[in-house]
Order: sequence, then C-alpha cells, then structure tokens
Amino acid sequence: MTTIVQMSKTIGDILAQPTTPGYSLRTFAGPADSYAWLALRTAAFAGETPTTGIWNQAHFQREFTDQWWWRPEWQWFASESTAPDRVVGSVTLALRGTPEQHVAVVHWLMVLPENRRHGIARALLATLEQTAYQAGYRELRLETHVNWRSAVRFYESAGYRPIEK
Repeated sequence: MTTIVQMSKTIGDILAQPTTPGYSLRTFAGPADSYAWLALRTAAFAGETPTTGIWNQAHFQREFTDQWWWRPEWQWFASESTAPDRVVGSVTLALRGTPEQHVAVVHWLMVLPENRRHGIARALLATLEQTAYQAGYRELRLETHVNWRSAVRFYESAGYRPIEK
C-alpha cells in the first residue's frame, strides 16, 4: 500500500494575496531561522502518525541550504503580529530533479496546531504559488502522507489533485 500521496496543481497569476489578520509573513533571514524552523517542525508534527523524528541543524542544512535550488527568499515564515519572533508557520519552494530538468515543489508546509484554521497555511501557500508563477513555473507538485488526512483535504481545497500513476 502506498503511504505517500503525490499531488499537483496548474498555477496561474494570483491577483490578491489572502489576508491573515494578526499574522505576518517574511522570508528566511539568517541562521536563527533554521532553529525556529526546527522547533516549528517538532511542534507542528508532534503526535502525527507516522512520526517525523527529531531533526537538528545538520538535517536542516541537508534538507535546505546544501541543496542546489536553495534560495532564502523561497522560504517563508509566519509569525504573530504581536510576537514577531514566535514562528507559527512555514513553507519552502523547492525544486526536484536536476538544474537542467526539474519541477517546482511545495516543501514542508506546516503550521502550529494552535494556530491552524486562521488562514496561515493558505497565505503561505498563495505566497509560494505567486513566487513560483513569477519565476516561470506553471505547475506545482507536493507530497504528503496518506494518513495526514487534514493535509490532504487542505491541499484538495486549494486545487491540488492526486497524480495518477
């Protein structure tokens, strides 16, 4: 049985970004953000089945900054407006394949459980989609786990459809 759901969406130019009152978005700003991302990942996936394991700085580097496609402006963080140092969500635009032949990918979209259902994930995803479109990509792909039903439903509500094999 397949445990990974692969999805895709054809993207177009997004005219209006969703608003998230009480929250702000920004891009990766330096080494402190890698620690904030690691803490967010641990908290956002706590209690999920399957588990995601504990990561450290070396994992972050392997997953992001050591990759050929890495660009700080392609990783976004959501924070509460009243506590800008408290990261509550994140997403990264990644590329899969080689520099010569690749696809754009939604990578590690996550929001703290207590901050979900406030439009943060939708705002992060819309920002990523707009950036991908402006960079010349017209399709985005993603993977999620079949057991993460709320993630699958969220992506479907955002227009992503399973990739038929």
